[in-house]
Amino acid sequence: MNRVRSGSVRVQNPYNSRQVRQISLRPSDVDAVVFWTKNPRPLVPHLNELDSLGYKYYFQYTLNDYPGIFEPGVLSLESRLETFCDLAERVGASRVVWRYDPIILSNITPIEYHLERVRMLASRLRTKTKRLTWSLMDFYKATTERLGELSQERIVIEDLPTDSERFRRLILGLVETAEDNDMQLVSCCEPEAQTVLGVPASACVDALILRDVLGVRAPMQNDRHQRQSCRCVSSVDIGAYNSCPAMCRYCYANHAEKSVRRNVMRHNPDGESLVP
Repeated sequence: MNRVRSGSVRVQNPYNSRQVRQISLRPSDVDAVVFWTKNPRPLVPHLNELDSLGYKYYFQYTLNDYPGIFEPGVLSLESRLETFCDLAERVGASRVVWRYDPIILSNITPIEYHLERVRMLASRLRTKTKRLTWSLMDFYKATTERLGELSQERIVIEDLPTDSERFRRLILGLVETAEDNDMQLVSCCEPEAQTVLGVPASACVDALILRDVLGVRAPMQNDRHQRQSCRCVSSVDIGAYNSCPAMCRYCYANHAEKSVRRNVMRHNPDGESLVP
């Protein structure tokens, strides 16, 4: 909010620390904001101010129910559900997208685990969202290394082939649950689900939501810097790697716990950037 009030933020290139961009946050320069989060609660008291300034926005709300060993730093499930429902009441179900992702398959989180968890969560979020987004976990190097350490706890991670009958059972189960709760199931960078099972592909920075829900009329083109199957429109990411203390083991944006702790300590709410 300090950056919003000042009108700009400085963003460092994660691959070249000497390259820094000054990004305008003036309402006249911002078509819309997409908040991607597991905990929007601290922002809720400021939504009236954002509204008064004329910002258009929606939320990508990631809500899983994993054993603590996968998500050691997230708030309790009840707290996250309460926040989700409060947020939906505040901004409307069309502006809060539920993300159940990534889906991690293991000996303690098999397909049946996910189908049961999604059924429970969907029943609690019925009428609070119109869309359920899913994706399988991607095996990035840092992610694979952290999850590999769980073998000491006798936890074995599985890579689910997308041409298998088990993949089909998982996705059809998600489709059924979404339909039973008046939600649309969409996938994030999972083209096989669309071509084989007809599950629509979606986007995080979604042209449909921007146009149809928020009324954004600016020209939109696909972001050519993303993965080939990504459907996001061009945007500016003002986040930073190694800055989230939740320390989810599957996170691609945290590379080393030591770096995260250091950056959290260095964060200055009055500074021009998230990490100095």
